[in-house]
Amino acid sequence: MIHVNHLSNKYLVVFSLLVHESLLCVYDQILNWSKYVHNSAVIVHVNAIAPFSLDELGGLLKTIPGIGVYLNPTRLEINSLGLLEAHMSNWNELYQSGINCDYMIMEASNSMFCRPGVLQHIFKFDCGYRLAHLASDFANWGWPNHPMGEDHNFIRYMNGQQLRNHQPEGSWFRYSMFLPVLYELNQYCKDNGHARIYNTEEVYPHMLWGQRYPNAISSDTYLWMKQEQVTDNFFDGLFHPMTIQEIKSVAEGKCTWGKNVYAVKRIPREYNHPSRVFIRHMKH
Repeated sequence: MIHVNHLSNKYLVVFSLLVHESLLCVYDQILNWSKYVHNSAVIVHVNAIAPFSLDELGGLLKTIPGIGVYLNPTRLEINSLGLLEAHMSNWNELYQSGINCDYMIMEASNSMFCRPGVLQHIFKFDCGYRLAHLASDFANWGWPNHPMGEDHNFIRYMNGQQLRNHQPEGSWFRYSMFLPVLYELNQYCKDNGHARIYNTEEVYPHMLWGQRYPNAISSDTYLWMKQEQVTDNFFDGLFHPMTIQEIKSVAEGKCTWGKNVYAVKRIPREYNHPSRVFIRHMKH
């Protein structure tokens, strides 16, 4: 693991972040975390096809104060169906480094915080993620043949349970409890591969966690608000950027997703996009 800003051997929170596009937007996001999530660190996986080098990224990120920054030296070429492998690479690098933390958070490169207080919320729980959908649920949203149901190896491994997908970005886990899950994930994927037929990062970690810790203190929540659905079709509205009015609603604790929302998603990976600029200049 490449140390860019090594501040401690123990953090409250470590983010696992996958990046692939704008160098400046990676900087912007980590600067955002340094302001809103104190005593935190981030380990960054850079896609092999990203248009910048680890040296370029590290040189830029080392200027951010108040947050531990580490780069994963492994650069996998991934698309939307390879995110689990990249996150696992981050988690394994973190474990092997000997750096410890209280919580690990999975994050996406298009979300940003706009409200303080997130640590006080997550520390009440062992984990937090939205309750999941079955593959059959997707048929109601115009996706009748969702490939999650075709992952027979993992279905067998889960003793015939129907697989459920969980939105991974913003999921958090108590790190000491997550390490046995990581060991199991490593063993399973070594034997069976990463099943790049659907978004396995939405299924494997959360289902293995739930099987191991059925009595964990859990929060059925996201840390962020996604853009609002605008039509009756589930997939319409999923890819619109957050509006400034929606961002304000989260910052003021008045968003429709509930009071324990601290971030917003999607914020376009364009450094000068109005929503990103608005967050950058917010008082927190």
